Amino acid sequence: MQCSFDNWYPDEASAFEDWQDEIDERGWILLDDPMPYCQHDALLPIRVKGRNVNQPQWGKLEIYSNGEWKDYFPERRNRNET
Repeated sequence: MQCSFDNWYPDEASAFEDWQDEIDERGWILLDDPMPYCQHDALLPIRVKGRNVNQPQWGKLEIYSNGEWKDYFPERRNRNET
């Protein structure tokens, strides 16, 4: 899952005010920083293929799964094809 846009807030209070209705009784869910070269807007460890060797292949993604990097096709994810 990737985002389609970003929101910027000058401080935490402004973000909280804007998202108050979306926060449940557990509050904010903290996420770890992404792995090196991975997308910051994805919850899964996904990166642009080749970015780690300074040769990005824009439009091609890979995901870290079971200890190795594999080609990632988000449009196939819903059909259980990986």
